[in-house]
Amino acid sequence: MGLSNSNRVEKTFLTISYGRVRQRNKDGKQITESTPGAVKRMSKSGLETWALEYDEISGIVVGLFYKEADGDYSASYELLLKDGPDLFHLSLKDDDSITFSIIETLINVDKNKEVSIRPYDYEKDGKRKRGVNIKQGESRVPSDLREYNDGKWSYKNGYPVPEKDTFSNDKKRKLYSANVSIFMKEYFDFKLDGLFKSEQQKPEPASHEVSDLPF
Repeated sequence: MGLSNSNRVEKTFLTISYGRVRQRNKDGKQITESTPGAVKRMSKSGLETWALEYDEISGIVVGLFYKEADGDYSASYELLLKDGPDLFHLSLKDDDSITFSIIETLINVDKNKEVSIRPYDYEKDGKRKRGVNIKQGESRVPSDLREYNDGKWSYKNGYPVPEKDTFSNDKKRKLYSANVSIFMKEYFDFKLDGLFKSEQQKPEPASHEVSDLPF
């Protein structure tokens, strides 16, 4: 009669890229151009990918763990969210500014309430605007590490403070991003590891997009 388990919960694997929540596999099959609603994206290297795209992901946080780089997979934070019977597995590159913005808020998330994660990526007045809004109800979840007031950032709890020329070129941006990535792993180990307990198995995360660069 085969194997069965009435308590088994299927996971939907997701990533964030292009300012969207992306699903590249469904029902065990890869999303292709023939999948209804699939959106094509082209990376800077010319790689074509297809995925279902969504404005946001929401649910109660039920798990968070860090996964070291392994073979084809880069190092990542794996965030599990549950919405009723549905379980979502959001894989976040460990060196990406979107990831930093999510991780730095999780200490302030109410574990008993639904959280919504809504990324954005657009250009305004010739400048790229890229980030993520994290809310519970109508209120934004505050960061434990940074605050933005009157057009200026302030930093706390050891978060690396950028120099005035940090974002003047790609080399300096990448160096700063690497420093933040190292800090965030230390922050995770000290404050977040084990904060969200989950009985769910830790499978391989979804493959990351290659088109987006940190910051």
